Amino acid sequence: MPSKLPDNLKSLVIQQWLAGIQRDKIAVDNGLSAGAVTNTVNEWRSALGFYAADALRDLGVTLKRIGITPAQCAIGFRVAMMLNRLGVKGKTLNPLCQTSTIAAATSRD
Repeated sequence: MPSKLPDNLKSLVIQQWLAGIQRDKIAVDNGLSAGAVTNTVNEWRSALGFYAADALRDLGVTLKRIGITPAQCAIGFRVAMMLNRLGVKGKTLNPLCQTSTIAAATSRD
């Protein structure tokens, strides 16, 4: 019978999976077998609910791809909601967002 993984290691595996790291890399980084990673992730997905767990991973992967943190995403959402309450709707906001994105990208260089 395989030994039970410590909770802190399970948490680390889940955090890495949510960040979009591939199973084999998670396994190597933590000294685990790929099967142990799969079992840990599937146990957590089952407990939380497959749809919710997969949606959280999709969010994590998207945030990683666009290069923002969850905190930055939350701030952006709050700002968008404030602007919405002030009457600034999506079509009005899009040019502002595109200009801000271009400015932010060029300031990184």
